Amino acid sequence: MWGLYGTYGVGIAADKDTMNAVWNANQGSGTVVAVLDTGSTVHPDLDSNYVAGYDFVSSASPSCRSGATNSDGDYVDTSTYGALGWDSNPLDPGDWTTVTSASCGNAGNSSWHGTHVAGTIAAVTDNGQYVAGVAPLAQIQPVRVLSFAGGGS
Repeated sequence: MWGLYGTYGVGIAADKDTMNAVWNANQGSGTVVAVLDTGSTVHPDLDSNYVAGYDFVSSASPSCRSGATNSDGDYVDTSTYGALGWDSNPLDPGDWTTVTSASCGNAGNSSWHGTHVAGTIAAVTDNGQYVAGVAPLAQIQPVRVLSFAGGGS
């Protein structure tokens, strides 16, 4: 993780050689880390490290989760993101919306914060994709507890 080295050699790692030696000796094998955040998305750096998670966020409107048929993005595909309300699918369908005249507003871009956190922890290495996590052999249990409003009921 380049960020651990800091800018211009000033970072949080007091001894880079020791930090690298520890990373090489133990990369999280046998460890499960629960990430309580916006949930996670399908991602080539993470897919092999996911274990079962849960979605504790309820949608405000059933019509917003009735299927991926609206070209404006008002609907969430329930076959991918799970049924309305609490379910065992922690995938993140987007954590904020914009207010429009539509009944539930358009699903907007997400911060994908839960995926970012999961990647910092356990993104796999040596796959020619994106980044490497600090514990690439750890498993991630995504737990969706945050939505576009920060939390949910």
